[in-house]
Amino acid sequence: MAEMLRVKNWSKYQHYKDRNPPWIKLHVEILASEDWVMLADASRLLALVCMVVAAKHDGMVPNNPAYIRRVAYLDKTPNLKPLIECGFLEKAQADDSTAQAHASAVQATARPETETETEKERKKDTPYSPTPENAFDRFWSAYPHRGKLPDPKKPAREKFDRKVRNGIDPETIIAGARRYAGLVRAENIEGRLVCMASTWLNQERWDEGAAPGQPSPAEDIEARRAAREAERRRKEDEEIARVTRMHEEIEKRELERAMRECGQIPTEDDEMPDIPAFLRRA
Repeated sequence: MAEMLRVKNWSKYQHYKDRNPPWIKLHVEILASEDWVMLADASRLLALVCMVVAAKHDGMVPNNPAYIRRVAYLDKTPNLKPLIECGFLEKAQADDSTAQAHASAVQATARPETETETEKERKKDTPYSPTPENAFDRFWSAYPHRGKLPDPKKPAREKFDRKVRNGIDPETIIAGARRYAGLVRAENIEGRLVCMASTWLNQERWDEGAAPGQPSPAEDIEARRAAREAERRRKEDEEIARVTRMHEEIEKRELERAMRECGQIPTEDDEMPDIPAFLRRA
Protein backbone atom coordinates (compact mmCIF):
# COMPACT_ATOMS: atom_id res chain seq x y z
CA MET A 1 0.00 0.00 0.00
CA ALA A 2 1.52 3.31 -1.07
CA GLU A 3 0.55 6.38 0.90
CA MET A 4 -1.46 8.93 -1.03
CA LEU A 5 -2.32 12.50 -0.17
CA ARG A 6 -5.53 14.29 -1.08
CA VAL A 7 -5.95 18.01 -1.70
CA LYS A 8 -8.40 19.34 0.87
CA ASN A 9 -11.76 20.50 -0.58
CA TRP A 10 -10.72 19.23 -3.99
CA SER A 11 -14.20 19.69 -5.46
CA LYS A 12 -13.70 23.44 -5.09
CA TYR A 13 -10.77 23.37 -7.50
CA GLN A 14 -11.89 20.64 -9.91
CA HIS A 15 -13.19 22.05 -13.21
CA TYR A 16 -13.97 20.19 -16.45
CA LYS A 17 -12.68 16.94 -14.98
CA ASP A 18 -13.96 14.84 -17.89
CA ARG A 19 -11.67 16.49 -20.42
CA ASN A 20 -8.22 15.62 -21.52
CA PRO A 21 -6.33 17.33 -20.06
CA PRO A 22 -8.65 18.08 -17.12
CA TRP A 23 -8.92 21.68 -15.94
CA ILE A 24 -8.67 23.12 -12.44
CA LYS A 25 -9.77 26.46 -11.02
CA LEU A 26 -7.40 28.73 -9.11
CA HIS A 27 -9.39 31.17 -6.98
CA VAL A 28 -8.01 34.64 -6.27
CA GLU A 29 -9.19 34.24 -2.67
CA ILE A 30 -6.25 31.91 -2.09
CA LEU A 31 -4.01 35.00 -1.91
CA ALA A 32 -5.86 36.16 1.21
CA SER A 33 -5.88 32.79 2.96
CA GLU A 34 -3.79 32.39 6.10
CA ASP A 35 -2.09 29.27 4.76
CA TRP A 36 -0.91 31.00 1.59
CA VAL A 37 0.32 34.07 3.46
CA MET A 38 2.28 32.07 6.02
CA LEU A 39 3.82 29.56 3.60
CA ALA A 40 7.27 30.05 2.14
CA ASP A 41 7.55 30.73 -1.59
CA ALA A 42 8.77 27.20 -2.27
CA SER A 43 5.71 25.72 -0.53
CA ARG A 44 3.37 28.03 -2.45
CA LEU A 45 4.79 26.80 -5.73
CA LEU A 46 4.55 23.23 -4.49
CA ALA A 47 0.85 23.74 -3.66
CA LEU A 48 0.15 24.71 -7.27
CA VAL A 49 2.19 21.74 -8.51
CA CYS A 50 0.17 19.39 -6.30
CA MET A 51 -3.08 20.77 -7.72
CA VAL A 52 -1.91 20.09 -11.27
CA VAL A 53 -0.82 16.55 -10.34
CA ALA A 54 -4.08 15.95 -8.44
CA ALA A 55 -6.10 16.93 -11.52
CA LYS A 56 -5.05 13.63 -13.13
CA HIS A 57 -5.91 11.50 -10.09
CA ASP A 58 -9.22 12.91 -8.84
CA GLY A 59 -7.59 15.04 -6.16
CA MET A 60 -4.99 12.46 -5.12
CA VAL A 61 -1.25 13.25 -4.93
CA PRO A 62 1.38 10.53 -4.43
CA ASN A 63 3.39 11.09 -1.28
CA ASN A 64 6.53 10.74 -3.36
CA PRO A 65 8.69 13.91 -3.45
CA ALA A 66 11.05 12.37 -6.04
CA TYR A 67 8.14 11.71 -8.40
CA ILE A 68 6.74 15.22 -7.93
CA ARG A 69 10.16 16.72 -8.59
CA ARG A 70 10.46 14.76 -11.82
CA VAL A 71 6.92 15.37 -13.11
CA ALA A 72 7.05 19.12 -12.30
CA TYR A 73 10.64 19.64 -13.49
CA LEU A 74 11.71 21.10 -10.14
CA ASP A 75 15.35 21.89 -9.34
CA LYS A 76 15.17 20.38 -5.88
CA THR A 77 13.28 17.58 -4.16
CA PRO A 78 10.18 19.24 -2.63
CA ASN A 79 9.18 19.11 1.02
CA LEU A 80 5.52 18.17 1.39
CA LYS A 81 5.50 18.50 5.18
CA PRO A 82 4.51 22.23 5.35
CA LEU A 83 1.49 21.55 3.09
CA ILE A 84 0.44 18.64 5.28
CA GLU A 85 0.86 20.65 8.48
CA CYS A 86 -1.22 23.60 7.23
CA GLY A 87 -3.98 21.23 6.08
CA PHE A 88 -3.70 21.80 2.34
CA LEU A 89 -2.84 18.10 1.89
CA GLU A 90 -4.57 15.34 3.84
CA LYS A 91 -3.34 11.80 4.24
CA ALA A 92 -5.36 9.11 2.47
CA GLN A 93 -4.65 5.46 1.84
CA ALA A 94 -5.05 4.20 -1.70
CA ASP A 95 -3.71 1.16 -3.50
CA ASP A 96 -1.22 2.00 -6.26
CA SER A 97 -3.05 -0.09 -8.82
CA THR A 98 -6.39 1.50 -7.91
CA ALA A 99 -5.04 5.01 -8.27
CA GLN A 100 -3.32 4.15 -11.54
CA ALA A 101 -6.44 2.44 -12.90
CA HIS A 102 -8.55 5.43 -11.99
CA ALA A 103 -6.13 7.85 -13.68
CA SER A 104 -6.03 5.68 -16.80
CA ALA A 105 -9.81 5.49 -16.93
CA VAL A 106 -10.10 9.27 -16.74
CA GLN A 107 -7.63 9.73 -19.61
CA ALA A 108 -9.27 7.04 -21.73
CA THR A 109 -12.81 8.41 -21.42
CA ALA A 110 -12.00 12.10 -21.58
CA ARG A 111 -12.82 13.78 -24.87
CA PRO A 112 -10.07 15.78 -26.65
CA GLU A 113 -9.77 19.43 -25.66
CA THR A 114 -8.22 22.32 -27.51
CA GLU A 115 -7.22 25.76 -26.31
CA THR A 116 -9.67 27.36 -28.75
CA GLU A 117 -12.79 26.45 -26.83
CA THR A 118 -15.78 28.22 -28.32
CA GLU A 119 -17.83 30.82 -26.52
CA LYS A 120 -20.85 28.56 -26.93
CA GLU A 121 -19.17 25.77 -24.95
CA ARG A 122 -18.14 28.15 -22.20
CA LYS A 123 -21.67 29.47 -21.88
CA LYS A 124 -23.02 25.93 -21.67
CA ASP A 125 -20.51 24.65 -19.12
CA THR A 126 -20.11 27.71 -16.90
CA PRO A 127 -22.56 27.41 -14.00
CA TYR A 128 -24.78 30.37 -13.23
CA SER A 129 -24.36 31.94 -9.82
CA PRO A 130 -25.95 35.22 -8.74
CA THR A 131 -23.89 38.31 -7.94
CA PRO A 132 -23.94 39.19 -4.24
CA GLU A 133 -25.98 42.07 -2.83
CA ASN A 134 -28.18 44.15 -5.13
CA ALA A 135 -25.62 45.14 -7.78
CA PHE A 136 -27.69 43.90 -10.70
CA ASP A 137 -30.86 45.55 -9.41
CA ARG A 138 -29.05 48.89 -9.29
CA PHE A 139 -27.73 48.31 -12.79
CA TRP A 140 -31.22 47.45 -14.06
CA SER A 141 -32.67 50.62 -12.51
CA ALA A 142 -29.94 52.80 -14.02
CA TYR A 143 -30.00 51.28 -17.50
CA PRO A 144 -32.19 52.95 -20.18
CA HIS A 145 -34.81 50.50 -21.41
CA ARG A 146 -36.70 50.27 -24.67
CA GLY A 147 -40.22 51.18 -23.64
CA LYS A 148 -42.67 48.59 -24.90
CA LEU A 149 -40.00 46.81 -26.95
CA PRO A 150 -38.41 43.62 -25.56
CA ASP A 151 -35.45 43.89 -23.19
CA PRO A 152 -35.22 40.52 -21.39
CA LYS A 153 -34.00 40.70 -17.83
CA LYS A 154 -32.87 37.12 -17.23
CA PRO A 155 -30.10 36.97 -19.89
CA ALA A 156 -28.98 40.44 -18.81
CA ARG A 157 -28.65 39.23 -15.22
CA GLU A 158 -26.65 36.18 -16.29
CA LYS A 159 -24.28 38.27 -18.42
CA PHE A 160 -23.91 40.83 -15.62
CA ASP A 161 -23.06 38.11 -13.10
CA ARG A 162 -20.62 36.47 -15.52
CA LYS A 163 -18.77 39.75 -16.10
CA VAL A 164 -18.52 40.33 -12.35
CA ARG A 165 -17.22 36.79 -11.78
CA ASN A 166 -14.59 37.47 -14.44
CA GLY A 167 -13.28 40.39 -12.41
CA ILE A 168 -15.23 43.44 -13.64
CA ASP A 169 -16.18 45.84 -10.85
CA PRO A 170 -20.00 46.03 -10.75
CA GLU A 171 -19.77 49.73 -9.91
CA THR A 172 -17.93 50.30 -13.20
CA ILE A 173 -20.79 48.63 -15.08
CA ILE A 174 -23.43 50.61 -13.19
CA ALA A 175 -21.61 53.89 -13.84
CA GLY A 176 -21.45 53.03 -17.55
CA ALA A 177 -25.20 52.31 -17.57
CA ARG A 178 -25.86 55.75 -16.07
CA ARG A 179 -23.74 57.43 -18.73
CA TYR A 180 -25.59 55.55 -21.46
CA ALA A 181 -28.93 56.57 -19.92
CA GLY A 182 -27.78 60.20 -19.97
CA LEU A 183 -26.85 59.86 -23.63
CA VAL A 184 -30.27 58.42 -24.48
CA ARG A 185 -32.05 61.28 -22.67
CA ALA A 186 -29.85 64.04 -24.09
CA GLU A 187 -30.09 62.76 -27.65
CA ASN A 188 -33.76 61.75 -27.28
CA ILE A 189 -32.96 58.35 -28.78
CA GLU A 190 -35.98 56.27 -29.76
CA GLY A 191 -36.64 53.06 -27.85
CA ARG A 192 -36.09 50.89 -30.91
CA LEU A 193 -32.56 52.30 -31.21
CA VAL A 194 -31.64 51.67 -27.56
CA CYS A 195 -29.37 48.66 -27.15
CA MET A 196 -30.81 45.72 -25.20
CA ALA A 197 -29.16 45.40 -21.80
CA SER A 198 -27.86 41.87 -22.49
CA THR A 199 -26.27 43.01 -25.78
CA TRP A 200 -24.78 46.10 -24.14
CA LEU A 201 -23.21 43.92 -21.44
CA ASN A 202 -21.96 41.35 -23.95
CA GLN A 203 -20.23 44.13 -25.92
CA GLU A 204 -18.69 45.51 -22.70
CA ARG A 205 -19.72 49.07 -23.49
CA TRP A 206 -19.59 50.37 -19.90
CA ASP A 207 -16.32 52.26 -20.55
CA GLU A 208 -17.78 54.44 -23.32
CA GLY A 209 -17.41 58.12 -22.47
CA ALA A 210 -15.34 57.40 -19.35
CA ALA A 211 -11.95 58.74 -20.54
CA PRO A 212 -10.30 60.94 -17.84
CA GLY A 213 -10.76 64.65 -18.50
CA GLN A 214 -13.19 64.04 -21.36
CA PRO A 215 -16.92 64.81 -21.16
CA SER A 216 -19.32 61.94 -21.37
CA PRO A 217 -21.32 61.57 -24.59
CA ALA A 218 -24.36 63.04 -22.85
CA GLU A 219 -22.40 66.04 -21.55
CA ASP A 220 -20.80 66.64 -24.93
CA ILE A 221 -24.16 66.49 -26.72
CA GLU A 222 -25.74 68.83 -24.15
CA ALA A 223 -22.90 71.34 -24.58
CA ARG A 224 -23.24 71.30 -28.36
CA ARG A 225 -27.00 71.66 -28.07
CA ALA A 226 -26.60 74.68 -25.75
CA ALA A 227 -24.14 76.26 -28.20
CA ARG A 228 -26.58 75.77 -31.07
CA GLU A 229 -29.39 77.33 -29.03
CA ALA A 230 -27.24 80.35 -28.14
CA GLU A 231 -26.33 80.86 -31.80
CA ARG A 232 -29.99 80.62 -32.82
CA ARG A 233 -30.99 83.23 -30.27
CA ARG A 234 -28.19 85.58 -31.39
CA LYS A 235 -29.31 85.38 -35.01
CA GLU A 236 -32.91 85.86 -33.95
CA ASP A 237 -32.02 89.01 -31.99
CA GLU A 238 -30.08 90.37 -34.96
CA GLU A 239 -33.06 89.80 -37.27
CA ILE A 240 -35.45 91.50 -34.84
CA ALA A 241 -33.11 94.51 -34.63
CA ARG A 242 -32.83 94.70 -38.44
CA VAL A 243 -36.60 94.57 -38.93
CA THR A 244 -37.11 97.19 -36.23
CA ARG A 245 -34.68 99.57 -37.91
CA MET A 246 -36.36 99.01 -41.27
CA HIS A 247 -39.79 99.84 -39.83
CA GLU A 248 -38.45 102.98 -38.19
CA GLU A 249 -37.02 104.16 -41.49
CA ILE A 250 -40.31 103.47 -43.30
CA GLU A 251 -42.27 105.39 -40.69
CA LYS A 252 -39.96 108.40 -40.98
CA ARG A 253 -40.24 108.38 -44.76
CA GLU A 254 -44.01 108.23 -44.49
CA LEU A 255 -43.94 111.19 -42.12
CA GLU A 256 -41.78 113.17 -44.51
CA ARG A 257 -44.13 112.42 -47.43
CA ALA A 258 -47.18 113.49 -45.43
CA MET A 259 -45.53 116.78 -44.48
CA ARG A 260 -44.68 117.50 -48.12
CA GLU A 261 -48.28 116.88 -49.16
CA CYS A 262 -49.42 119.40 -46.56
CA GLY A 263 -47.00 122.02 -47.88
CA GLN A 264 -44.72 121.67 -44.94
CA ILE A 265 -41.54 120.84 -46.76
CA PRO A 266 -38.76 120.28 -44.28
CA THR A 267 -35.42 121.96 -44.80
CA GLU A 268 -32.03 121.52 -43.29
CA ASP A 269 -32.87 124.24 -40.77
CA ASP A 270 -36.09 122.61 -39.61
CA GLU A 271 -35.95 120.75 -36.34
CA MET A 272 -36.75 117.14 -37.17
CA PRO A 273 -34.99 115.15 -34.51
CA ASP A 274 -36.85 112.00 -35.41
CA ILE A 275 -35.82 111.98 -39.09
CA PRO A 276 -32.26 111.12 -40.01
CA ALA A 277 -30.40 113.72 -42.13
CA PHE A 278 -30.18 111.41 -45.13
CA LEU A 279 -34.02 111.31 -45.27
CA ARG A 280 -34.42 115.10 -45.35
CA ARG A 281 -34.85 116.62 -48.82
CA ALA A 282 -34.58 120.28 -49.89
